Amino acid sequence: MNPNPLLLLLLAPLIPGVAEGGKTLTLSDFEDSASLRLWGKPDHAQLVEKHATSGKQALKVTLSKSLASGSWSRLPSDWSRFDHLRIDFFNPGKLMKLALRFKDGSGKGYDLWNYEIPNGPHRAAFELKKIGAKMNLSDVRQFWFHESGKSSPPAVLYLDNVRLTAGTSMPPPPKPPSSRPERPAPVAVRGGGFVNLGVGGGGYMHSPSLSPHDPLLMQTSCDMGGRYLSSDGGKSWTMVPFWKIPGHSGRAAFDPGNVYLLGGNRVSSSPDKGKTWNVLPALPLEEKEKTLLVRTLGTKSGILAVGTDRGLLLSSDRGANWKRLSFGQIHDLDHLGDALFVAAGKTLKASRDLGRSWSDLNFGIPDNQAISLACGQDDKGMVLHALLDDKDTLVTTLDWGKNWVSNQVGGKPSRSASTLDMAANQTRILFVNRSEELWRSVDFGKSWERSIYARRGVAPGVENSEFCGRRKWGFGRINFAVDPVDASRVMVTCMSDLFLSVDAGKTWQQSYNDDVGRIQPGSKDFFCRTRGLTMTSAWQYHVDPWDRKYQYVCYTDFGFIRSIDGGGSWAGSPPANSVYAMQFHPNSTRIFGAASSVHDIPGWGFTYDKFYKGGRVVYSDDRGDTWHTLGKGYPDIPCTFLELDRFRSKGNDLVFWATFYGNKGGGLYRSDDSGLNWRPVKGLGYPHNDHFLEVRVHPKTGEIFVSVSGTRKEGTKDFKTGGFWYSKNDGKSWTDVAKSLDLRWQERFALVPSQPGTVYLATSTPPWHRQGGVYRTTDSGKTWKQVLD
Repeated sequence: MNPNPLLLLLLAPLIPGVAEGGKTLTLSDFEDSASLRLWGKPDHAQLVEKHATSGKQALKVTLSKSLASGSWSRLPSDWSRFDHLRIDFFNPGKLMKLALRFKDGSGKGYDLWNYEIPNGPHRAAFELKKIGAKMNLSDVRQFWFHESGKSSPPAVLYLDNVRLTAGTSMPPPPKPPSSRPERPAPVAVRGGGFVNLGVGGGGYMHSPSLSPHDPLLMQTSCDMGGRYLSSDGGKSWTMVPFWKIPGHSGRAAFDPGNVYLLGGNRVSSSPDKGKTWNVLPALPLEEKEKTLLVRTLGTKSGILAVGTDRGLLLSSDRGANWKRLSFGQIHDLDHLGDALFVAAGKTLKASRDLGRSWSDLNFGIPDNQAISLACGQDDKGMVLHALLDDKDTLVTTLDWGKNWVSNQVGGKPSRSASTLDMAANQTRILFVNRSEELWRSVDFGKSWERSIYARRGVAPGVENSEFCGRRKWGFGRINFAVDPVDASRVMVTCMSDLFLSVDAGKTWQQSYNDDVGRIQPGSKDFFCRTRGLTMTSAWQYHVDPWDRKYQYVCYTDFGFIRSIDGGGSWAGSPPANSVYAMQFHPNSTRIFGAASSVHDIPGWGFTYDKFYKGGRVVYSDDRGDTWHTLGKGYPDIPCTFLELDRFRSKGNDLVFWATFYGNKGGGLYRSDDSGLNWRPVKGLGYPHNDHFLEVRVHPKTGEIFVSVSGTRKEGTKDFKTGGFWYSKNDGKSWTDVAKSLDLRWQERFALVPSQPGTVYLATSTPPWHRQGGVYRTTDSGKTWKQVLD
């Protein structure tokens, strides 16, 4: 073992006790001198009346030298009846890392390296089930820890209330501040607009593109429907309102004065870098013809081109008039000046006169089609590359298609669309996206090397990103774009991050957040602020009632973010993939949350009648820095809402309601002991639907409302209703008060505290049922009126 200063625990006397909802065996609470004898009366460990969590005293230890007890009989040997070993620490200094060891009578052990004790109070809970997988918990002989590193001067650590626990337990809530800081409340400004807060990234970004006419103009999209433009090289991003570009998809196209986007079989254009948009006249499409991509081609991007599943449309007057070329499905377009190249159907076509005449380029592999093109030209010659539909074969010509060379690209095929790209004013540097990696060739595709990656090593600069770097999410599907006139500038998007390179893919810089750093003493969290590239679903935004500088957002995918500086910067502190709701303890700084391993409930992909695994109720005593599971009795499926019942709670005796989503336990659950024990509530819902989504209690009347979302069998679109349930008698009986509406895909709802009986209920539109909008009742569901559709 590490010879660094050692603290050996052989603890007694043993004090049996009962935790809230479980049992506790107290090993030592350091309330008398007998506790010191366990340490051999050392001169660097003493009882002090500071930082005690149980009684008046704690043990202060200076980790300066080894410490061992001569008595082995005082440590209980049978830990098999317990779930956790718990120790209350207080670290008065900077972050400390401990190495811990557990040993049994046969010499088997469990080691835990670099266990972090942050500055301030820290309640440690060591899971005995995990420890018992390595050793015999019925014959425990030793537990000890030491500082992983050697501090100078020696580190000081306080500990108290060392105990074994079984069942549900929870420490008393932290005391509220003696006074609330005086902070001016924000002033509402009519028409003042919204400010983008939080953390950027975290969702799948795709379709990146860079303007060949303005090196600072770039765009990307995300899978949540957002389209983003930057006019300052990625230092800031602006989301384009979706109603201005309905149904948009794919990469943007640019000419010297406009940005073009394709959506809903129409082309939209912006003459001012995305500030305003115009929809161009309707395209001359055939019946059921689908548009696939939009590009600008030719010198100064004078040709606007739209590829469809049946051919190519070309316009030389910015969409006023179009020429049709019936080439079959268009896979990709590219150009060198006024020379155009089209990958269509099973052919590769070229035009040297801006599309007036065309010829077929035979690359010698008749059974394959080209799916992506890249070309370049310099004073030494030209190059045209085509990636074939096996996603591995690259064919290359250096003489306008007279001769071709075949090579294999590096890496494994990508899950997303496989694409080539290169700067058009050079011939040697070529990129291709592969499985979770971007690869680069600098010799016309003959040999390849990884450019950006996060497996089997990390590409330079990636480690400093929020998700692929600090959270180690990995890239997933990669999309990219090369500046058409500067081979050194490359943009990469993936499942969570956006990166820019200015040295042809040798090093990378994330471009969606401004980093602030680890600004909270004792916390591992890294704070940053979004540049506007914000995505994924935000479910709730809260300002701490005790101090407005603490703010919180419940999120999909990265779960939960918090601010300690009034919203100036944010850090992710998730207890799970998603947190759908949170509540504040009425008399403490403790916060509670509804945690889920499944995101975007009740989105389209999560309306199936199936088992969704992973969910719990959680709490935090350090304003969201660390989280703990709260209670037992509920299923391990997504927790989609948590409601603090202010009508029935008294003082610190809290009543909670929670909804759990999915079969194998989905339903409404209630706790009458501050969340320690939960029981299912009966009498509401329909047998075919366990998609319990949200519960709210009116704070003045105690009326309870529950929304159950829609459900459907996998592979079908036929939604079954869940109902909107109401109880006025403490949950003893329930009524579906929205039955007359027959809503098939209910969403969330809101109560009006000052108006008992008033509810606003949101709903989506499933197939064959145009019901989407907001409905209002003012009489607890007896009558309804649609107020937004």
